[in-house]
Amino acid sequence: MTDKRFAPHGQFDVLWCGDILCSRLVGTFNVQAMQAYVTELKALGAQRPTRWGRLADMRAWDGMTPEAGELFKEFAEWIKTTGCKVSVQLLPTTFQKHIAALVAQRLNTNHLYQVTTADEVMAVYADYGLEATGLQELLQQLELPQRSSP
Repeated sequence: MTDKRFAPHGQFDVLWCGDILCSRLVGTFNVQAMQAYVTELKALGAQRPTRWGRLADMRAWDGMTPEAGELFKEFAEWIKTTGCKVSVQLLPTTFQKHIAALVAQRLNTNHLYQVTTADEVMAVYADYGLEATGLQELLQQLELPQRSSP
């Protein structure tokens, strides 16, 4: 029996859309969920022999524990050794975009963009010459209603 305190908290989906490894993160991630997410991204990314891009749709993501954040640092270092040419974080608000940009600076990452619209996502991949078959449609299907401010 799994101890519920240590079960993964947070959900994700990962799939390829052309040259783009797309992931959607939902909820708050503990270290177990982040480990599963990073493991799946590494497995799929390592199999790709050609240039590729990564998308993290974070519009339904609520953050992560500090321990999970440490795993993300390791992932950021690993991805620099792959054929990934650009990563995009799709965030729900400009405030979250600003926070993510500050974290990216601390991680010393290149070619990591934070955006708030599907059109911006598509423009980044077009600039890098990456094929994104089905991505626009996927992003429209996953479109969330805007969160209301209190």
